[in-house]
Amino acid sequence: MPDSSRKLSRDKPRGTQSVERAAMLLRIIASHNRAGLRVVDLCALTELRRPTVHRLLQCLMRESLVARNSRTRNYHLGALLYELGITASPAVKLEDLCHPFIAKLAEITGDMVFLTLRSGYDAVCIDMQEGAFLTRTHMEIGRRRPLGIGAGSLAILGAVSRDDAKDVLSCNKTRWAAFNGLTAQKMLKQLKKTRERGFAVHDGSVSGARAIGVALMDARGLPFAGLSVYAATSRMQESRWPELIRILRQHVTIIEGAIKKSGNKTRGAAG
Repeated sequence: MPDSSRKLSRDKPRGTQSVERAAMLLRIIASHNRAGLRVVDLCALTELRRPTVHRLLQCLMRESLVARNSRTRNYHLGALLYELGITASPAVKLEDLCHPFIAKLAEITGDMVFLTLRSGYDAVCIDMQEGAFLTRTHMEIGRRRPLGIGAGSLAILGAVSRDDAKDVLSCNKTRWAAFNGLTAQKMLKQLKKTRERGFAVHDGSVSGARAIGVALMDARGLPFAGLSVYAATSRMQESRWPELIRILRQHVTIIEGAIKKSGNKTRGAAG
């Protein structure tokens, strides 16, 4: 059974398994859309047989949901998904509603700020804003990563119920290995610290940068997004954390109030 996305049940009506597998492929391709993925990569990540993956990809390509780079032979998301995304967007986008507050937070801290939205077992960066002190990052708007990777994403995971966290750990344990060899045991330690602190810290010792994040809660009290500040390690010393957390929580309160006032239906755990 694949760990790389939502679990496939054997007790589903006939025909739905193909839909679930196609959706799983789309989510995995979305996680690596910039570089794209080969068939062999998709087979390894989904644990599906090559003929099955090939058949699904051919169908998705015919519907313009997936595109293949003729030079690299890597698969990327297709143009139709972009068109469907525009149509599916709410009247007031969450990122548009939150951006003024994201920009203000970046101005106050001087550092880069990210808004991350939960999507099932993943988290997607939906907005980012540079501060006065530029820090190199590989993150970009629209990038999808396994839930728990990055401060905002880890803050979300730290705020979910124990049962939900256990489910995420079971599904994502093999996916985290792609991020500097992160193991489930290490993630459990990070998760424990996050719960104890009430906020998340992502220590990017390899990149020379560090991030700190807190979760945003919906009207039901469920975490649906994460707000984080990212800076060079020299600017993110532990002595600065209390002030950053105070500012982050102030903006979380403001954003949650703005969302409630707008009537925006935020996506929770189902994503």
